[in-house]
Amino acid sequence: MRNLFSAFKDPVRRPRAIVWTGVGLVVFVLIYGASMAATSTTWFCNNMCHNVHADNAKQYFAGTHSEVSCIACHYPPSFDPARFALDRVDKLLDIYPTVTGTFEMPLNKYSRIGLEMPQSQCTQCHSSHRRVSPTKGLKIDHEVHSTREINCTVCHNRVAHPEVFPLTLPGNAKHEDFMTMRACFRCHSQDNTARNGYTAPGTCPTCHTPDFPLKPADHTAAWLTPVGGVSAHSKAAADDSAAVTAARTAWEPIAKAFVDEEPRIIMQLIDVDTEHPIDLPPVATVSRCGECHTQAFCDDCHARNGVGTK
Repeated sequence: MRNLFSAFKDPVRRPRAIVWTGVGLVVFVLIYGASMAATSTTWFCNNMCHNVHADNAKQYFAGTHSEVSCIACHYPPSFDPARFALDRVDKLLDIYPTVTGTFEMPLNKYSRIGLEMPQSQCTQCHSSHRRVSPTKGLKIDHEVHSTREINCTVCHNRVAHPEVFPLTLPGNAKHEDFMTMRACFRCHSQDNTARNGYTAPGTCPTCHTPDFPLKPADHTAAWLTPVGGVSAHSKAAADDSAAVTAARTAWEPIAKAFVDEEPRIIMQLIDVDTEHPIDLPPVATVSRCGECHTQAFCDDCHARNGVGTK
């Protein structure tokens, strides 16, 4: 470095120093640009860097976004070169667990990425003002959700990685699908008592068209008829209650830490994934029966028939 400065001071050596400095800068820019481009490709993400994500990669290629690059969804729009470089420094911390196979499994266990991904990631291509629902019998108001800062991936968490193939990595497990009615009831409820404080209505006409068959296929006469002293709906209610209680017991001790967890320091500095995830409990903590029925419904029916609900 000292020789370089002295060369600039020397009138004879200065032209050569300027030329070689320019050459060095051009080479640096070319190498930097090539490395950023190469490490941002879908091939690099799936085959080189994220082999620990092998299960996710398989699902990605089966999804509707398989022609969309990974960084288009996982990085903010207009990510500048300086932040790209710092991000690559942050990713160096993942080399050791990737090589040694000590990554935590399952990855993204409670779909944190879906709960914290900014809406701007999706609205690069999609509009939040759409009025059409692709599934027959539904009428989802996207705009009312976006104006309440319910980001797209809070519901559409498995669009890019639909998990249609079996998971093969040791310790891996399927993620919850937020596009189910049960997942909607993390916010919606029949009696405005959603566990996270949301008061979205749960009445059928809110989301379903009049021609939608509301009665589940298994709710036939046999649903109420006791077999061996126990009816199908009684067993289903008991199983549902036990499963929900177990899920809530497992979630409550870790809920606050999950929401409050901060990204690594470099990710905070470059403003990637710095939004706290929306405070929603896992889908497993929602009662299946509670999607359609309140406790009062059960109590009234059982009271009329002289049977307790407890």
